[in-house]
Formats: sequence, structure tokens, C-alpha cells
Amino acid sequence: MAGLAQVDWQLLANEAQVRALLEDFVSYYTPSAVNQLALAVWFEKSPGAGERKQSGLPRMPRFGMPEGSPATGEHKLLVLITGPEMSGIGSELRPLFWKAGLEGPPFIEIHRTSVAFFAEQLRSNPAVVQQFFRNAEVIYFQKRLLSPDILDAFRIVTEPWNLIKVWCVYHDQYGTGQTIQTLLASRAGRRPEVGIVKTWESPDFGTCKAILHVEVGQQWRPASPEGIMQSSGFYSDWLNGRPCYLLAEGGAFYQVDKFEVIYAPEYSSRVIERRPDDRYLEVYLRAVHPPEEPAA
Repeated sequence: MAGLAQVDWQLLANEAQVRALLEDFVSYYTPSAVNQLALAVWFEKSPGAGERKQSGLPRMPRFGMPEGSPATGEHKLLVLITGPEMSGIGSELRPLFWKAGLEGPPFIEIHRTSVAFFAEQLRSNPAVVQQFFRNAEVIYFQKRLLSPDILDAFRIVTEPWNLIKVWCVYHDQYGTGQTIQTLLASRAGRRPEVGIVKTWESPDFGTCKAILHVEVGQQWRPASPEGIMQSSGFYSDWLNGRPCYLLAEGGAFYQVDKFEVIYAPEYSSRVIERRPDDRYLEVYLRAVHPPEEPAA
């Protein structure tokens, strides 16, 4: 209890409010008519921060502000956009309570540049972009618009390292004589529906257990047991005794033997976002080996 008493709950509440306001601002933010927002990072998270720190980068004029305006922003936001490489990092101030029509402080101090320019600086002169990593939190990203080095630099992890992406194959979609090639071909161009992270596998690789994952907001997270049970036709088929299968991108093919909700705090090390109640939906799988050639 002593630890809880030392927590500054007001500070946490203030931070949560600012985060919500910044996320709301980003959801409306439009860099330009043609460029797309690729990344938004809340950095130097310290309410009431003082003067603007010089980054050492070539500066561009502040968008919509007279040159030389005082730096009174409190909450700092880095935004990276697509499009031609810029020659520096531009800045502007926007009121944090813009939606309420308030024009005064506190402000959002926005630092804006292109994905290409930031990536180039990260590779050739990383010291000058270090300020954007101090006490930083990614509040928006589009993985497909960012380079791997930027994803790594901001520690943007979208899936567990050992995630296997799979398609659900229903009882009426798999019959005698079908091959792995025909099953894969029928799903060409379709995104995998779920993912699995194995927690145990037999020595002969014939059976395994795995945590079921779903993609939420570009990230593969452990599936909610209640969500799958209430809304998944796949789970409903299994519950009613109809065979269900999982087809992996690499060609592995499994039949579902059982679903089980398990309380496993130790599984938090296997996922990128632990379940708040440490309850996971585990699936028991048995390897199936369809023929390599279609039936004559």
C-alpha cells in the first residue's frame, strides 16, 4: 500500500487527459492535400516545459506563424509525413484546446518533416534527432508508410517475433483431395484472419498449443476470449462439433482440437500487449497433411 500512496494520481490523470487531446488532434490533422500522416510522437512529456531546445537541424519557417514568434508550446509533437524529402524540420504552434475554440495556451508545439528527411538524419546524423526520443510516446503510426529504421528507432512493435499468421478454413471449405497449394491459391490476396503464437509443441511437431491473436489497429494482440466466443463463426462451428482448420502462410495446416481459456501471467512475455486480466484464449492444434497432388 505504501507504493500506491506514493503515486501521483493527479499527474497520471493530467497526462491521460493530454494524451487524449493529442490523439484527438492527430485524428483531425491533415498535413496537406496530397501528403499522408505517417507518424505522430509525443516527446519530452513534461507539462509546463520551458524554452524550445535547439535541435541543430536546418530550420524551416514556422507554418502560419511569423518568424521569431516566442516558443510558448507546452506539449511537443513530432509528425512525419509522406511526400518529397524536406530540407529541415518546420514548426508551428496550435492551441491544445482547439476544438473548444480557445486560441491561447497551452499549445501543441508541432515539429514537422518528411519521412525521408527524418530517416536520412537518423542514419547519417542521429545525434541531432535525439530530442524526439526523450520521454517519447508514439500516439499514431502507419506502418506501411514508415521505413524499418524508423520503426526500430521508436520501438514500434506490431507483432510478436514468433507470430504465425493464418487463415480460418471452415468445414465446408476443405474436402477430400484438396492440397495445400489449392488451399493457399484460394486465399491469394486475402489478409490472414488470425494469428497464433505457439506455447508448446510435441517433439514430432504433430500437435501444439498456441495463443490466438487478432489484428487491432495495425498490431497483433492476444484475442479477447469473450470476443471470440461471442462473435466468431469459427468458434461456433467448433462448439457445434464441425471440424475447423487453420492454414498458415507458409503452408502448415492444422485442425483445431480444442479451445481453452487459461489464466497465465507468464504468457505476458510472449505477447506485445498482455491481457489486462492475464486470461488468454489458447487453441490446441493437430497437424494435418493433405496430399501433395490433387486426387485423380
